[in-house]
Amino acid sequence: GDITMGDRSSTEGAGDDRSTKATDAKGTVELESSDSKVATLQPIGSRNQKQQQENQQQQTAVTGVWLMRHGERADEVAEVENKIRRGEKCVVDGWDACGSRWWDPPLTEMGKQVAKQEAKRLTSLGIKKIYASPLLRCLQTAEEVAAVLGIGVEIVPGLSACAAIVQKIKIEHFLVPNKRNNNEALLTSSEAQKACPRMKVLGTNGGAEEFYPACRRLAGENAGGDILVVSHREGVWMLSARAGKAPRKKPPYCSITGANSSGGQAVHLLI
Repeated sequence: GDITMGDRSSTEGAGDDRSTKATDAKGTVELESSDSKVATLQPIGSRNQKQQQENQQQQTAVTGVWLMRHGERADEVAEVENKIRRGEKCVVDGWDACGSRWWDPPLTEMGKQVAKQEAKRLTSLGIKKIYASPLLRCLQTAEEVAAVLGIGVEIVPGLSACAAIVQKIKIEHFLVPNKRNNNEALLTSSEAQKACPRMKVLGTNGGAEEFYPACRRLAGENAGGDILVVSHREGVWMLSARAGKAPRKKPPYCSITGANSSGGQAVHLLI
């Protein structure tokens, strides 16, 4: 089976990426305008009745997979970027831009607000599971979404494997705490709970794996349901490449991409 995906961009940082159409395998899906304050997303399984009937005939359960990019990260704000370039001391919500965990920045307040706003677009989907990359910016994004949807979050290390810093050094390195300290290790469930106290952390799902296999596995584990994956822009790029599509240079913060999975066997991105 295939996972077919369509994009939904947030208004924050959208620029010329504010598309309101997504094409699926059978035609064009119309989404509400990006300018709508409380636009809702249509459950993917209901978009194509013919495909749904075919899936039922084949006795395959369809999983709705939604990929959300994290919100605005603190180190990409101009003021912070300039201080980092000048080598000046810069601390944001306890995170030291020049410290040992420089690679794991938090969200800005704007990032949190946009995540909360975008979460409202997911309320009509009946999402039962939220999975998040264990990088802080993704966990804080998931915290805002979970508060709106009223459900917990599972941490999936493989969802961070696509991030540039993890790609560069390899996820295995980040999964094993440094012998001297934990500054180069991904956050554990207990650490994530401490960092995001309003969010109910349900534990860790999976170990060392790449991004695409992790998405495929999660789709398979939730056959017939709808799930949300909170990850990174590189995840959208990777899925684009698998579909033979030209990746967008920078998917907007908190942009949402919808997927349709039959058994979680393959991923095809349509943006």
